[in-house]
This record gives sequence, C-alpha cells and structure tokens, in this order.
Amino acid sequence: MKVFVSVIITTLLLASLMIFEKIYIKNEFNDFTDTMQVAVDKLKLETLTYDDSKFIQQKWQNKKKLLYIFASHNDIKEVDLWVNELVSYTYQKNYKEALSKGMVILDLLNKLPSLYYFKIENIL
Repeated sequence: MKVFVSVIITTLLLASLMIFEKIYIKNEFNDFTDTMQVAVDKLKLETLTYDDSKFIQQKWQNKKKLLYIFASHNDIKEVDLWVNELVSYTYQKNYKEALSKGMVILDLLNKLPSLYYFKIENIL
C-alpha cells in the first residue's frame, strides 16, 4: 500500500511540475514576444533607438537566467545571438538588417515554446 501511495504522489508531483513548466515557458516567451513585436513595429518605421534595443537585450538577459532551467541551452543561445545582432545593427542604424533580425527573433519566440509541450512528437 505504501508503494502505491508513493507512486500516486510522485505521479501527481511530476504532473504538477509539467504543468508549471508549460505555463512558465509560455508566459515568459509570450511576454518577450510582445516586447519584440513592438520593436519590429518600430523597426519598420525606423524609429527603434539603440537604447530601445539595449532595453530589449537586458530584458532577454533577465528572462534567460531562469529559462536555462527549463529550456535547451542551444535554443536560448540562438535567441541570444539574434538579440545581440539586433542591438549591433540598431547601433549602426542599419534598420533593414535589424528588422530581419527582429523577424527571426519573433519566429523563434513563436516556435520554441511548443518544443517543450507534452506532445507525442516531443517524446519520441
């Protein structure tokens, strides 16, 4: 009986952690997606400043500290790379290149969270 209760408790704990992880990752990526969407809109108008891009970079730096617990380091480093390039191109006022980096970041932010959902294709 003790073993059965232990298995049930462990299963419930793991299920709770899976649900928390999904909600946390989704919320963090959605928040940063909103920030990036504003940045992309500003890039289209060529009004994104270097300070704006540094704010975005700092926001990502703060988010990634905890995301490393749940997400693949390679996925986080990829977003890191594109954010850093966005900052660099914004500094140079090369809005065309900065816009392309912003669009890639948005695409990654839309695709990455689904890699961590409990789906059969993520298990196999």
